[in-house]
Amino acid sequence: RQIDIARRWLDAVDRLGIVNAVIHPGGLGRLRRGEASDEEVIADNVDAYARLAAHIKGTEVRLCVENMSARLGTAEELWALARAVDSPQIGFCLDTGHGHLGGLSVPHIVLKPGERLWASHIADNDTSGDQHLFPYGGTIDWPPVVEAYRQIDYQGLWNLEVGGERNDSRMIRDLRLRYVASVLDWMWQVYL
Repeated sequence: RQIDIARRWLDAVDRLGIVNAVIHPGGLGRLRRGEASDEEVIADNVDAYARLAAHIKGTEVRLCVENMSARLGTAEELWALARAVDSPQIGFCLDTGHGHLGGLSVPHIVLKPGERLWASHIADNDTSGDQHLFPYGGTIDWPPVVEAYRQIDYQGLWNLEVGGERNDSRMIRDLRLRYVASVLDWMWQVYL
């Protein structure tokens, strides 16, 4: 059922001309509940992504597997998944907040996939939860992260995933958006 839903979703992505489709690995709930082993969940994901890669073959769509904390989130685990599927249309989406929350080296997660890093979800947290804060709102050490993106000559978007930055006032929201635009511009200018 989930594969059929994902296929319909990928068909819509293709019709809309979207190139990068971000997807989470499945089975993490089963892992947390102790209903499956790491090996079983990885095998299920390899099977699912192989079927989805076959479905998008011949299209421009690229499937970007997102890192999820420390489970199915390390660069090595995601690369093993991509190698097992063996499709040029399987790449990665780095969620900086997930990496940091899982205690992983965010710059390493940027560098490992290199040219296969096609999408990014940029968010910060203080490791107490997936808070989805603006950069510098948590405890991520941003200079090495930006440097890692520069090293791989990242050409994708920095998609801010900052739902934790909510405020009911439109004026305050607009000020915060101007603030984060300035911070991102400064980050790219300073860390040349």
